[in-house]
Amino acid sequence: MKLTLEFITDYIDNKILENEEILKIKFYDIVVRKKLSKEQVANFLEYSTIRLKNMGYKIYEQGESYRYNGNEYKVDTDLFYVAIKENSEKI
Repeated sequence: MKLTLEFITDYIDNKILENEEILKIKFYDIVVRKKLSKEQVANFLEYSTIRLKNMGYKIYEQGESYRYNGNEYKVDTDLFYVAIKENSEKI
């Protein structure tokens, strides 16, 4: 698969449609289903986190703790990162 900015934008937009407040970017979705190379994965992660930060999301990477819906969680190893809308009332 060829990695394009359009792919990254569409992927993020679809995640936002699923749940605008919290996005979970899964290893399986990016590496296994989309069959991206290590270089493509690195580029995807770089560009997607920049876009989400510009949209007002806070990014939590593997092993980091975050609060959502009054509970504390840790980003599991099956996730690249979790993005939470900074103005979300559920933080």
